[in-house]
Amino acid sequence: VARKVCGSAVINYEEYSVDLESPWQRMTMAEAVKKYAGIDYYTASLEELKACAAKYDIDTTDMPKGKILSELFEAAAEEKLIQPTFITEYPIEVSPLAKRNPENPEMGKRTVPFGRYLYIEREDFMEEPVKKFFRLAPGKEVRLKGAYFVTCTDFVKDDNGNITEIHCTYDPESKGGNSPDGRKVKGTLHWVCADDCVTAEARLYDYMMLDNPDDPSGEMIMNPESIIIRDNCKAEPSLKEAKKGDRFQFMRNGYFCVDTKDTTDEKLVFNRIVPLKSSFKIGK
Repeated sequence: VARKVCGSAVINYEEYSVDLESPWQRMTMAEAVKKYAGIDYYTASLEELKACAAKYDIDTTDMPKGKILSELFEAAAEEKLIQPTFITEYPIEVSPLAKRNPENPEMGKRTVPFGRYLYIEREDFMEEPVKKFFRLAPGKEVRLKGAYFVTCTDFVKDDNGNITEIHCTYDPESKGGNSPDGRKVKGTLHWVCADDCVTAEARLYDYMMLDNPDDPSGEMIMNPESIIIRDNCKAEPSLKEAKKGDRFQFMRNGYFCVDTKDTTDEKLVFNRIVPLKSSFKIGK
């Protein structure tokens, strides 16, 4: 096209000269922002990104990190990329609107932040999947609830053999949780965006007393797991607006209410009211 229009593949623009036949450079959006705005997206805090964006008169009110990165790229880097450049790793900013209750759409919808780094349940991944395990495993494709199809390509372990990272690719055409080519996946995982979530404490209550099979008189024994406390749970950021006594269903975990005594502005505490049982059981 350039040859037909200009008679040459070399384009002269102001003081620049660009050869469109030369190999195009590749650069991630984060690399471009680091080069031209002087801030590292992956190490900067949300507040540092907002301060950088303010220099370019970007309104970052209620804006998560991925969106700020995109805005900084447009403001600080895009016009300076004179050489033909493939920009990769665009932030996947927000998943499609997720219904509060799929059986009652009138209850409204909410946006769920989505990003490059996500948290999933540890039990939703198996290095060596057993029969009828339909969740994530090496080479296996699953659906992220309300978002995309993803396929596990690799994983990382720590020195103790615990899996700390799972690397996946995603299908951008499957936005919303369905693929246009009609392929089906059996597993659906819930998740939260690692860069935009809240930390909460979850108290898992169970029966206080249990039958004692070793006591013929029928005396009951205390249940040592009548309460289990998880103190570093990750949840959707919308829950930071939850009020004491509010009730929620946490997918595949159960029904919870916001603790009325120990919840504060700095600390969210959820009490499990009713558990949900998983249909998947590992065989003995």
